[in-house]
Amino acid sequence: MKLTILGNRGPLPLPGEACSAYLLESGDHALLIDAGSASLPHLLEYRKLTELDAVILSHLHFDHCSDALVMQYSTKAHPLPLYCPAEPAAVLSDLTGFDGFIAREAREGETVEIGPFTVTFGPAKHPVPCLSVKVEAEGKAFGYTGDSNDCSDQEDFFSGVDLLLADAGMTEAAWKLFSPHRTPAMCGKLAQEAGAKMLVLSHFGPTQTPDAAEAEAAQCFSGAVVGARVHAQFLI
Repeated sequence: MKLTILGNRGPLPLPGEACSAYLLESGDHALLIDAGSASLPHLLEYRKLTELDAVILSHLHFDHCSDALVMQYSTKAHPLPLYCPAEPAAVLSDLTGFDGFIAREAREGETVEIGPFTVTFGPAKHPVPCLSVKVEAEGKAFGYTGDSNDCSDQEDFFSGVDLLLADAGMTEAAWKLFSPHRTPAMCGKLAQEAGAKMLVLSHFGPTQTPDAAEAEAAQCFSGAVVGARVHAQFLI
């Protein structure tokens, strides 16, 4: 599998960047996982919308789904499968209002087959319904935390993944028990406890840098750590 970073920020993109969005490919097949603000032009550098097998949205906050709204205009002739939580209902209604998607509610614990991908939805801890995602293909496993604060169930869910993509959107100074995100160090701890082979950090806030996040996470994880940058690619 190949992972391409289309967006690495939250809740707003910086110039030249985009909010959370990730392209996962296996041969001629492709999944778009999240579609945050300003990510669509980056996606179109790699794939036409008609070349996607499905769109998966971890949750329906705008920095993860806003560009899916405009995708509908182009996918109406060939609607794409869309897997996402059912709430907030008003956002889902907007996402399906132009018939560009065939919406299917994604639930924690469910597994679906999409082309060569086996996709399992797992737990996350966030203010709105949110799902973590594990994708298996080609004998490899990719994990994505979605937006999540500390969630002990994710350790088992991501056990042994080859690459873990983690939301590191909270600074140490700002983090609290009820925060919506982990810190980079917490992501490193999760990757270590899950036995992940590689950790990629993403969803950086406006004051965070990929370099600083890498250094923080590396203190807690013995494997390779990379801060996500737009257009970076990883073979899994």
